[in-house]
Amino acid sequence: SGKALELNILHINDSHSHLDEESMTFQLETSPQQREAIQVANGGFARVTALINELAATEKNTIKIHSGDAITGDLYFNLGGGKAEAALMNTVCFDSLTLGNHEFDNADQGLDEFIGFLHSANNHCKNPTAILSANVEFGASSPLYKTKLIQPYTILEKEGQKVALIGLTIADKTKNASRPNADTIFHDEIVTAQKYIDELKKQGINKIIIQSHVGYDR
Repeated sequence: SGKALELNILHINDSHSHLDEESMTFQLETSPQQREAIQVANGGFARVTALINELAATEKNTIKIHSGDAITGDLYFNLGGGKAEAALMNTVCFDSLTLGNHEFDNADQGLDEFIGFLHSANNHCKNPTAILSANVEFGASSPLYKTKLIQPYTILEKEGQKVALIGLTIADKTKNASRPNADTIFHDEIVTAQKYIDELKKQGINKIIIQSHVGYDR
């Protein structure tokens, strides 16, 4: 379609189990020669949800995405293995989540459990969050082997037009600095991206978003 389409992408990444607000102190200039220490609360997932939901209600054609590393970094993860993170992510109802390197910190089994929490029957989201990674290939030892839980891409429809989101996970860092199963492998990010871009274009889809967890260098 030649019709212009406005999309609004509501995006976070690397929330790293930081679910609580934190406090910070800054020096406010209260007069020309004087500064006063002011303490404020900032962050926390409740604020993220409030802002995303407010924007989703007021902006046209919103897409809500999390580009990975939702877990690891706080006791919430050490104690619950992703249950608390999933519960709060489901207050946003993300359209899609790309697997980051830290999604593999408790091996493929831990990732499988986290996806289970995210897709659990008691979540109120109309559609389950699509879990994306085009360049991961799960080995036979993985509980995710030959399942359809992780997809290379997802396709959303906005005003009758198709918009594709392709997920990419950083390959070397995930393999060498996290704990995927030994037989789970990660293919070259750029080669993989091009493969799926070509596939989507053949389907007539010309609005393609790379939802990556590969860092700025790529």
